[in-house]
Amino acid sequence: MIYGSPSETDLASTIWTNKPAGIPSYGTSIASYVDDLGETRTVLYSTVTQVPINIWVTLAVSSTYVGDLTFATDLCTEMQLRALPGGTVYLGRVSATAYAEGGVLDVTSTEISTSGTPGSSNIAIDPRSVATFDPSDVAVVIA
Repeated sequence: MIYGSPSETDLASTIWTNKPAGIPSYGTSIASYVDDLGETRTVLYSTVTQVPINIWVTLAVSSTYVGDLTFATDLCTEMQLRALPGGTVYLGRVSATAYAEGGVLDVTSTEISTSGTPGSSNIAIDPRSVATFDPSDVAVVIA
């Protein structure tokens, strides 16, 4: 699994040098690179579809609360570290992660969705997709 945005050449090189000898690559996209011997190597690959997750959270906070932007950034970073292709976004994990943030006394409400409409169910992600988290998709209400 390759995350981020590698160049097509870096992607082809990584796939070619890590696949077993004699085994072809598979996928819907094509990339090439020139190896150390001057040979052009072509590989096939497929990318995962990114599924943005919207988060709504209502918090009770103390005077040491880190602020909405820091909270949203930290929450998204922690959630992204756990996001795997074909995984599930668990509502309870969002709440548990929120509790770990500085100055959060209570998480009184948590909702998530992929549609922009708040929901209270876990979100199953397709095997060829991965959940993505961005602070701009987090709405924080201080109660």
